[in-house]
Amino acid sequence: MDSLKDYLEKRGVLISTKQREGSLLEQYSEYNILEQIDIICELHRKIKDGEGIYLLRLQSNIGKEMEECKVQVKRLKKMIYSVQGDGIKDEFDKELIYSGPKEIERAERCIKFVEEASYIKLIKRSMKNNELCLTNCESMNLWKEDYIYIFDTSKLCFNMVEWDLITYLNKIKRRGINIDYGEAIDYFVKQSGLDNNSENYIKAMISYPYGYMKICERRREGKKKWSSEEYRKKLLEARLKDGYSLV
Repeated sequence: MDSLKDYLEKRGVLISTKQREGSLLEQYSEYNILEQIDIICELHRKIKDGEGIYLLRLQSNIGKEMEECKVQVKRLKKMIYSVQGDGIKDEFDKELIYSGPKEIERAERCIKFVEEASYIKLIKRSMKNNELCLTNCESMNLWKEDYIYIFDTSKLCFNMVEWDLITYLNKIKRRGINIDYGEAIDYFVKQSGLDNNSENYIKAMISYPYGYMKICERRREGKKKWSSEEYRKKLLEARLKDGYSLV
């Protein structure tokens, strides 16, 4: 049975022992983003639908992210109901009551938009083609010279190819870098030979308020020992980084 290393090498993809060096400025110019999308698309073409692919025993995350989004919305609603019932106790509660319903509306709009975009068809296509996602597609981890190189393969999994672009663009958003996300999505869809269902799905998932939901989860779980004012500031920062919605 081939190892993951053997499987990738047969398809012209090499695992590097050293991470690629570079600066954030180099990674995120408009030209380099589209160039990186080209590499992501080429990687997908090389490694999908291979003989013996299931023998690699990789994790399957197909459909997992959408279910997590739905759970986050339910938990945020419970947090808001709890504050409404118990009363506002601090600055975080005050901000949550103000902005939480708006973020729930945005999140539910994204989820509904995906469901209308023939989500089940996308899942079936991904399973039929044995599509793989690297998950971390930044140029420090994925690059091309004579061959395509990957530094860290620990998050390689079965998933819809759209998710590599979604995670890539969401990392750019979290760093507060402004780009034309619509153009990047359109370019990926065309280079990957995908359709409008994929385009709508990506737009919805790029628009989902991941940052806001993450801060609320941290507050609910109590893992971060921040003050209520610090949590409030984190919520405001998250709303800013989540940016505008494409749907």
